[in-house]
Amino acid sequence: MRITGRGQDIVRWPMKVAEQLMYLAGSAGGSDHAPAAQHREVQQLLRDRVRQIRAQFDQVMSRDLEAYRALLRQRNIQNVIIS
Repeated sequence: MRITGRGQDIVRWPMKVAEQLMYLAGSAGGSDHAPAAQHREVQQLLRDRVRQIRAQFDQVMSRDLEAYRALLRQRNIQNVIIS
């Protein structure tokens, strides 16, 4: 997320999934009424997108990172440490 607090952040950088979820939560939570059908549709779209992003992240962490570490070992470069 890129939030500067100086205004027009949405104009400078397109909204990503996190910002879209925050906007949806604010929109749905700022009312005394139940979420509209459109809110539920957007929620489902964002939920699907989060699942896709999570799958990509898991792939990077399980497969790509290990391949990168192997390359570093081949070149005698200190390993990447993730805490």
